[in-house]
Amino acid sequence: MLTCWRMFGSKLGVLMVNLTALKMVDWLGHGDDQKGFMLTLPIYATGTVLLFLLAFRNLEEKIREKKKSLPIMDSFGAIKGNWPWIIIFASSLLFWIAFISRVSTVPYFCEYTLHHKDLIPWANAMDFTSLATVFFLPWFCKLTSKRNVWALGLLGMVIGQLIVYLGVRHDNSVAWIATGWIFGFLASGVAMAMPFSVLADSVDFGEWKTGIRAPGFLTAIGAAFCLKAGSGLGGFLPARIMEHYGYVPKVEQTATSLKGIELGFIWLPAAFFALSIVPVLFYQKYEMLEPQIHAELEKRRKVSSTSEDQLPEHNYSPQE
Repeated sequence: MLTCWRMFGSKLGVLMVNLTALKMVDWLGHGDDQKGFMLTLPIYATGTVLLFLLAFRNLEEKIREKKKSLPIMDSFGAIKGNWPWIIIFASSLLFWIAFISRVSTVPYFCEYTLHHKDLIPWANAMDFTSLATVFFLPWFCKLTSKRNVWALGLLGMVIGQLIVYLGVRHDNSVAWIATGWIFGFLASGVAMAMPFSVLADSVDFGEWKTGIRAPGFLTAIGAAFCLKAGSGLGGFLPARIMEHYGYVPKVEQTATSLKGIELGFIWLPAAFFALSIVPVLFYQKYEMLEPQIHAELEKRRKVSSTSEDQLPEHNYSPQE
């Protein structure tokens, strides 16, 4: 449920930017897009900083147990043999490469393939539809395993890309393309939320396997790093493909350059979405261990707590 609300805040922020960004660029740039973006981005950056400061001011951390901070190098030990976390890392990285490739190339596809530049804000705003599946995530996971829900979400994104391709084959049918685009976003709600949901389980697995509990480290690398690295590669790879096929901005595109846009918009994301399913298929084995892991960890903590309570008190002198 916490993941659902996290996704809601994320998608709401994306929707606000998608609905206002291009209008602000036009208004501030007076027809000069470069100037418009240079003036618009600092406004969003300032808003972001203010929101972070607001969160910092109002969030309170309650520490029940005082423990020594785990050295960073020791945190790497939580990865050793932690196959659930490795699965999350691999699938998430591949997912974000595909997802960012998909959304970063949609402006080129709308402008040069469909000749409907006016569809760009609409296409970006449709990301908000993913919430329709995010809020059903707890229910989906009760119906079947988390592995199945996760894999089906990724498979749905592949299917969405194929529907978009059918639209291209049907003389660039906007109806078909819009259907595939929205279907992909609906599937992305599940595919995007599931890794965040199971990260906590991988932290428990790492503690159970190695005795090292490193939630901050595993979450930072398994979530934030994958998002940032995937975003970078997801923007870089389609750009290189388009450049290789002869894309030149602000001119009528050739048949070859349009092929490059299609590869970056449809097939590159589809391939990486498909690849991201492969690690997830191996998750079931570790998901079945979760009840045992939770029970054993709880037992260990009770034993540890009892041992600490039974330690004899000792008053040390300055000489000691």
